[in-house]
Amino acid sequence: MYIDDDSLRVSTTEGTEEFRPRRLSWKSPNQFTVAGLGKRQTLNRVSLRFETAEKAELAASALKVAAKVLEEPLLPVEEVQVKIRFLVNPAMLILPLVFFMFLFVRVLAVLALNGTSFSPGDFWQLAILMIIGLEAAFILYLTQRRRKRVTAFLRIEGKFVSVKTKRGSDPVLLKTIEWRDATTFVLRGPATKIEVSLSTASEATRVAGKITSAFPEAKEVQVR
Repeated sequence: MYIDDDSLRVSTTEGTEEFRPRRLSWKSPNQFTVAGLGKRQTLNRVSLRFETAEKAELAASALKVAAKVLEEPLLPVEEVQVKIRFLVNPAMLILPLVFFMFLFVRVLAVLALNGTSFSPGDFWQLAILMIIGLEAAFILYLTQRRRKRVTAFLRIEGKFVSVKTKRGSDPVLLKTIEWRDATTFVLRGPATKIEVSLSTASEATRVAGKITSAFPEAKEVQVR
């Protein structure tokens, strides 16, 4: 790593990158990422890891003085082990019913436009469509009720919250925290509905407080 005026040059076994750094983002006490523009106005990014936090801080200070980069501080991260259950969004429960209702209305419209009389056979066809729609919605409801709780890690990083399971990490765009009881609450967003359970009421209150601090615009409600 070499700093020349407002340029950064990094040499590795794969080659040399040189660009004007504009943003520095801390990833850990001894690692940060530098992004900026190259000679052809292309976006360049390099991640630098140092032996100690002191060396990383020294390099970052040199970049801030020489290139006046915009520094993004290291965000506090907390990871809590919880029990979660992914719930089906209510909109998904009524979607099959709405779909078959649309078919119902469409068939009626076709019959009306063609001047066709409404026979008993047409009535039964429409009735079957409605029954299928109701059954599909009921099956989705039972699927939600039978979903088991799994162990996960709730990761609170600055102003972001994500749920990490064996299948990966799911970010949460939080709108509402709904309390079910003293140890259980639901994180609800536009396309998210996750039930979170903790072992004690005090731990649940502490974790919920951390989340509301990250999302001050989120509403906290009590569901009876």
